Parts: sequence; structure tokens; C-alpha cells
Amino acid sequence: LARAKREQRGAAMIFIDLNGMKTLAQELRGAVGGSLRLVVLEACSGAKPGVHASAAQTALEGEGALPAAPSLSGTFHADTEQSLIRWTGRNLFNHHSGTVRLAEGEITLRDNALVAARFRIAMDSIACEDISDSAMNQMLIAHLHSDDFFDVAHHPVAEFIAESITPLATCTDGTPNHLLRGQFTLRGITREIEYP
Repeated sequence: LARAKREQRGAAMIFIDLNGMKTLAQELRGAVGGSLRLVVLEACSGAKPGVHASAAQTALEGEGALPAAPSLSGTFHADTEQSLIRWTGRNLFNHHSGTVRLAEGEITLRDNALVAARFRIAMDSIACEDISDSAMNQMLIAHLHSDDFFDVAHHPVAEFIAESITPLATCTDGTPNHLLRGQFTLRGITREIEYP
């Protein structure tokens, strides 16, 4: 964040990134009748690995100071009712897509840094969203549950255990900004994977 500006209107306090966000923030403030508070804490654009711009480090115009960015530490559990994983399967001639549910998940942070993360996937919840014919949909799901694919009867849970997270120096707005590495277990076979 290059600069931020604090604006007040009644009970509203808005911290605005001046790189194109001022108009949007003003419209949002007007839409909620002055009860909006927006604080931008970090930005990726132009950031160097390990260096994060925060509201507490931003040059200000106006009076007063921005609150310090919160420091998160502890273990946080995923809300499995609100969590959903999307999948796409492809072969030479076709592709299908759908969802699978998160069985459980937790992330441990120390001073905003990832210490550990673990996610378990309920393989028996796999669903296909792109086949509208009920019989064909059920046929695909039965095939995915079978020993040909995920062998859900013997391996009902897949698991990802994170080992590291590294900031990406080349990130731009709207693109992944970290590389996550860890061990993924599917059908009882564990492999190291990484993804941005």
C-alpha cells in the first residue's frame, strides 16, 4: 500500500487504498448509511518475499493513527459445513467437475506465520455437477467410488498435511501469492505436492 487516507462521516471510519479504491469505498459507505469500516491490511503488488505492507506501516493523511494489524496465533478449525472443495477430472476426450466435502481441517499460526495445517477430505461425499441425467450421474459417482478410482470403501478419507508456505516474489494482484508444499495421501498412497 503506497498511501492510505482516513475519512470520517458520522460513525463511519474508512481506510482507503488510494490506488483506485477511493470511489468504491465512498459508494460502499453511502450504501450502508455511514456504518461501514474497511481496513486494508496487506497488498501483494510490488511486495518482496517476507515483506508485507500493513496498515500500521502506511503513510497517512489526516489526523489520528491506524490501528495496529492484529497478530494471529493459535489453532483455527475449519467450518466443515461452509467448506467445499471443487474438482475437475479430465481424459483425452472428456471432462467432469463437481465437489467433495472437507471432513475436518485446522491451521496453526504463530504471529501470522503458518506453523502447521492439516485437511481431511470426505471421499464418500464426492458429487458431480455437470451431468444432469440422474442415471448417468449416479453411474459416474459409483465408478469414482470403485476400486478403479478412489476405492472409497477402503479409503474413505484423503488427507493433506502442509509442510511449508513460501511467499511468491512474482505475484500480481489477483494471482496466488504463496506456494504451499506438503504431503497428500489418497488411496493410502502419500506423495509430496505443491501448489500456488
